[in-house]
Amino acid sequence: MNYVEAAIIALILASVMIQVLLARATAAIMRQGVDHLDHSLAEAIKTTVENLPGSLAEMSPEPVNPIQALVAQMIQQKMQPPNLEVTEILRGKDGKFE
Repeated sequence: MNYVEAAIIALILASVMIQVLLARATAAIMRQGVDHLDHSLAEAIKTTVENLPGSLAEMSPEPVNPIQALVAQMIQQKMQPPNLEVTEILRGKDGKFE
């Protein structure tokens, strides 16, 4: 093996080591950025919830829409079984229905 081949191998190894170090540094920067973003989002959500005008329990419910109430009533009526009256049809002595 001559000096040129050894220099090429050394440069390739140095390049790989530099790439590994850069990848680790990039991962560390990304991890710090995600942690910061997570903290910032948590603070923003906390501030937003604290500044709401009232809690959901205190807010009055929206009045019922008359059209929706009518449709709900129609659906409830359709779901009830119909009232059927059973009438008995008698046969006479000759076997005919009266």
